[in-house]
Amino acid sequence: MGLLQEGLRRSGEIRNSLAPVNLNPSELKINTLPIGEASLTVRIGEISRMLSAEGQKGKEADEQPQKETRTDGFEPFVNPEPTENPLFVNGYVGNFAQVMELNRVGIERVLKIAHLDGKVVLVNVSSLRFDAEAQGNELAAKRTPSFGEKIEEDHEENPFLKVVPTPQGWRIEINDARITEELTEKKLSGKKLQKEFIKRFDGHLKEALKECIWREKLSSEKDKYFRLKRFNSLWFASTLIITSVLINPNDLLFNTSFYFISNAIVNLLTNLKIPDKVRKIDALWEYFMPFVEVDKVARSAAFLVVKGRTLVKEVS
Repeated sequence: MGLLQEGLRRSGEIRNSLAPVNLNPSELKINTLPIGEASLTVRIGEISRMLSAEGQKGKEADEQPQKETRTDGFEPFVNPEPTENPLFVNGYVGNFAQVMELNRVGIERVLKIAHLDGKVVLVNVSSLRFDAEAQGNELAAKRTPSFGEKIEEDHEENPFLKVVPTPQGWRIEINDARITEELTEKKLSGKKLQKEFIKRFDGHLKEALKECIWREKLSSEKDKYFRLKRFNSLWFASTLIITSVLINPNDLLFNTSFYFISNAIVNLLTNLKIPDKVRKIDALWEYFMPFVEVDKVARSAAFLVVKGRTLVKEVS
């Protein structure tokens, strides 16, 4: 007990002997990082959070199904991407539609060259309708015509497709059931049947597009001024050629230039006054062409041969 009291007494003496120290806050040295290092620490934290957020977004994007961007101009027959103001409307939902792709870029280009009034719609029909129409035509043919009745010339219709004019443009009806039936009769099945059907479908579609263009541009079916345009084209061309030959019979370049320049003047004046009686102008050089748009028909047909060889193909 004496030792304990002695220790406490000495500790009190030591504490009393120490002078109080007044510390100036400005003299205190705090172990902190410089400002630059502190801001670096903040940036590192922000970058870490950003990387974490980007990683989360990337993970979510990977989990979502990616849409394939097509660059070849083809689109599926089923659930295609919406097209703004299309010239061609694909309404076909028949045989093998699930495994077919449509060359929309090629078809739209052909129709843009031809410059048809309205849209072209593609649909499928059952063979029953074609058979019913065929039976009706046969009954009409067997009927004895009355006196003075005009007998129409017989013409063979394509049993696989039909092109129908509509107020909105044209409708192409593909008889897919008839195509399948014919291929089945040839003992085709499975993949061979599918490939041959798509090949036939492609050919029929090109044939139908040519018919739409031909009937609109080179007949009076859609153009009530077609006969007038045809007469003016023939009369104007023959008159100008004869006149140019009389003026300068030995200069082929002069004669040709005289014809094209005269076309341009008449097309320009007519287009300003009566647009319906003149050709559709899509480029300046078309003013030099005749009133009947034979050049549009030829250019669209050439495009189908050169660049639009395949309009429908099997899903790759």
